[in-house]
Amino acid sequence: MKPFVQITRHLYEEPDTLNLVIIACNGRTMGCLEFYLRPADLEEIGNAFLQFPVHEKANYLFERGSERKEDNFGYFLKLQVTSPGGLQNRFTLQFHFNNNKHLREYHFPDEPQLTQFGFVATSEEIRQLGSLFSKFSKLKEHRLFWSQKYSYLDNELSNLSSWNTDTVANAFSALPK
Repeated sequence: MKPFVQITRHLYEEPDTLNLVIIACNGRTMGCLEFYLRPADLEEIGNAFLQFPVHEKANYLFERGSERKEDNFGYFLKLQVTSPGGLQNRFTLQFHFNNNKHLREYHFPDEPQLTQFGFVATSEEIRQLGSLFSKFSKLKEHRLFWSQKYSYLDNELSNLSSWNTDTVANAFSALPK
């Protein structure tokens, strides 16, 4: 399996708040998180990725939610692009997902359900993903899919509501075969 990112949009309180499910993989590790953003957040990520890198030791960090119990958030999402420095055209795209639920049913009451991993991408691949984020923020498609081989926006999950469906299961069913 090769690195990929899929984000599906499920009807919720649009256009103000988006119910999103991200599934990302680096080829060895896969993570999934259901979370909520504004369209402007997607545009911010897209613009930052489109302009990356702005200098030799560039770094972009996007965080929403919190892992701190006292902050009382339902999730924590972190996307980060970093440059190792030098004139290399290789950057690290890092993901950190935490749904702030604990593994009580598995007898680990204090262990969170989280995933953290990354993969290497070229500046062209980061910009391609940025372009998809920017277009996705316009709310015309329901799925963003990016891989190092191909990328697209489509309506594979069109008109699915968050109110009566399992959004995570629907997101997994939409993965390309």
